[in-house]
Amino acid sequence: MPEGAPGQFSSPEEELRYLREQLAARERELLARTPEIDNSDIETMGRQELSEYAQFTPKMILSKDHIIDEPTLAASVEMTASAKDPVGEVMTIAMEKGVRNALSVLEKVDNAFVVDEVHRQL
Repeated sequence: MPEGAPGQFSSPEEELRYLREQLAARERELLARTPEIDNSDIETMGRQELSEYAQFTPKMILSKDHIIDEPTLAASVEMTASAKDPVGEVMTIAMEKGVRNALSVLEKVDNAFVVDEVHRQL
């Protein structure tokens, strides 16, 4: 189980703010060591941050009211799998229901392209 849980978020905005702050801190650290970074470095850091964040279970970091239940999760996975734009579907979940809930959907989606593209866009 990961250490240093960030606390419990009660809105998607709180989650996004936290993740942006984490990524900005990583960028500052990298810039302090290497003054030249490019977009691929930033994407790699973003993927690493999301990967670490995904190690926290929804119960660890989301308020009880913010966690999507199993039936809603299953419906979201089904909707994403059959959507014309599955990446857009997951991004909508991230913006409306939160990043960790969107990551829960991604964990059950069997499409590597969708997972990679959502990680890139987040």
